[in-house]
Amino acid sequence: MIFYGACAGQEVFAGLVENLVALFRGVRGRLASSGLLGEDAFEATLEGLERWRGRADASLWYTIAWAEGVRP
Repeated sequence: MIFYGACAGQEVFAGLVENLVALFRGVRGRLASSGLLGEDAFEATLEGLERWRGRADASLWYTIAWAEGVRP
């Protein structure tokens, strides 16, 4: 397992949140065209992330399961 993330107060935290926001912005068109999330809800989500980023108890963690094999 690979654990990746940070908590508020750590130097890299703001950059991780910015990366998450960029990922969301990258799928904005797909969400809108699919009807899964309207424009107002999308903007509210991004605004919520910005508010959350300023909280002292905010944290962002990813867990990635990684496996490799070798065929005999």
